[in-house]
Amino acid sequence: MAGLLAVVVLVGGLHGIVMRGPTMPVCKAGTPCSEPAVGVLLIFSRGDRAVARVRSGAGGRYSVRLAAGRYTVRLDPTARIGFGLRPAAVRVTRGVDRRLDFAVDTGIRQAVADLRLSCARVVAAASAHSSNRAGPAPNGA
Repeated sequence: MAGLLAVVVLVGGLHGIVMRGPTMPVCKAGTPCSEPAVGVLLIFSRGDRAVARVRSGAGGRYSVRLAAGRYTVRLDPTARIGFGLRPAAVRVTRGVDRRLDFAVDTGIRQAVADLRLSCARVVAAASAHSSNRAGPAPNGA
């Protein structure tokens, strides 16, 4: 029994909710702009070694038991847009079960910003092209 108690004291835990957002390009007051990220795979690593994998469940909830220490956390698969997962590093305290929520950036803002920038470049290029085709201004203009 004492051995079991010693093992329980050497580990700690994290639990919380994984949220994803924004879920729309323009967030509106009074309307949620994020949602629980169900089915997200979190990988907790020390150095180059993955030591725990946990998938978020209903409501984006997750729970994991880990030895005390510092861990990096990533998604699998790794997000290709947005900033990915925050926080990306966590600390587990011996004998403590702590709530820690994660946020997954969907990158929607960046995709919309990139699209607007691309459209602005096309409009500017078209405007420059049409003004060059018009030829010189008539005398007296």
